[in-house]
Amino acid sequence: MSGIQLRANLLPALRRGWWMRLKVSLFEVAISLLFGLLLIALIYDLNSAWHARACSEPPVGSSGCYPWGGEGPVAGSPEYRSKDAYIKSGLASCLTLAVGMAVPFFMTRIRYSLFGIVLVLLAGRLLASVV
Repeated sequence: MSGIQLRANLLPALRRGWWMRLKVSLFEVAISLLFGLLLIALIYDLNSAWHARACSEPPVGSSGCYPWGGEGPVAGSPEYRSKDAYIKSGLASCLTLAVGMAVPFFMTRIRYSLFGIVLVLLAGRLLASVV
């Protein structure tokens, strides 16, 4: 095949998006929209956490603080052991949600798509706990 014929066959396939699935079910779109809303909320929370201080710092008990260092009901949670750990865990969760949003558009069938979403969420949870 010459270069001209290869380009003539390849360009329409690239324009059409051969690497993306053309039909996505309503359920997959709903899951992607839910992940998008959660991603927006998580980004907002990370922005708030980035500028917040620990509740143990003076003035104690004021609003707008985060319970880093194992205070209160989140004492056993590894995400709250420090501000750095909370931010890293949040960024890993953002990455997981973003990849989870994209999975339905790259899988060939809905059952593979749902399986892929579950795998991405499990891997993301593992990543967030490791970080």
